[in-house]
Amino acid sequence: GYLVYKFGYETVLQHIKNVDIKESYVKRILQSMPDFIVVDKDGNADIVEVKFRFNGKINRFDKEKMKNLGEFWENARIIIVSLSKPHFQISRIKELIKTDKLYPLENDHFIKVSSDIIKWYEKLVLKYYKNY
Repeated sequence: GYLVYKFGYETVLQHIKNVDIKESYVKRILQSMPDFIVVDKDGNADIVEVKFRFNGKINRFDKEKMKNLGEFWENARIIIVSLSKPHFQISRIKELIKTDKLYPLENDHFIKVSSDIIKWYEKLVLKYYKNY
């Protein structure tokens, strides 16, 4: 029931992806663009970054990347997809940076996904990432 649009740097800015932009505020914004814009049936929108992590945990390297993401996109949501349960976890970037806490996707207030749909997609995660 949501509209999902690709938003990330590689998708939206393909024509400048290979341009050697000097380190700057603009370059950091562009390189940290989250993956998707999600719009609900009422026209409410949010920005979502998606990452796969084998065990569903955020490591030290991820935390550094999250700080960069949080510099410009702190209110964006991040979804961690993993082989361990819960297979889909979510948080706001700013909350993840502060608390290191993720919660099951079915508990999110904006992206409301039924447990039946989550169970169906869990099977896909296990099928496609089991050899990861």
